[in-house]
Amino acid sequence: MKIVLIKIITLLAERSVIFSLLFNRMWAVLWVLKIKNAFFGGEEVYDSTKTVPINSKSRRINDERLNYFIRVLMEKTYERVVEIGAYDLNRSIQLKSIFPEKEIIGLDVLAEFNKDLVRSGVRTGFFQKDWFLNNSSIQRTLVVSVGTLACFTPEEALEILEIIYNTGFDIAIAEPHSFFS
Repeated sequence: MKIVLIKIITLLAERSVIFSLLFNRMWAVLWVLKIKNAFFGGEEVYDSTKTVPINSKSRRINDERLNYFIRVLMEKTYERVVEIGAYDLNRSIQLKSIFPEKEIIGLDVLAEFNKDLVRSGVRTGFFQKDWFLNNSSIQRTLVVSVGTLACFTPEEALEILEIIYNTGFDIAIAEPHSFFS
C-alpha cells in the first residue's frame, strides 16, 4: 500500500507544478516542526563521549543535504571530500558509494573517531583545527558540513571556517540544520 501511495504522489508531482509545490511546502513545514521540537522540547543533548554505532546502510535517497553535496561534487572536480561532524558516517558512506573514485574522510569529536580507521571505504579522523593544517595539500578538497556549526560558538565557528579557507579547502555548508531535528 505504501509503495502504491508513493507512486501516485510521485506521478501527481511530476505532472503538476502545483502538486510539486504543495508537497515541497508540506515537507518544509514538517522539518520546521521537527526542528522546533528538538531545540525547544529539550529532548536531545549532544554528548561527544557517547558511542555511536557506524552504520554502513544507505541513507534515504531524499536526503536534501546529501543531494546538495552531490550537486556540488558534480559541478566541480574534487579529488577529496571531508565531512566535519560525520557522526555515524552514513552521509560519508553514501558519498563514497556514489563517487568511489574520490577519497572520502569523516571527521568528528566522538571517541571512536580518535583513531585513523577506514570503514566502508571512508577514512575517519578526529576533528580538530590541526587536522586541516596538517592535511592541506594540492588535492582539490571539498569540506562539507551538516548541522555541525550549531555545536560551535560564533567565535569558534568563525575560527574554524577561517582555518579551512586559509588552508585552501573549498567549503559546502548545508546549514541551518541540526542532526537532532
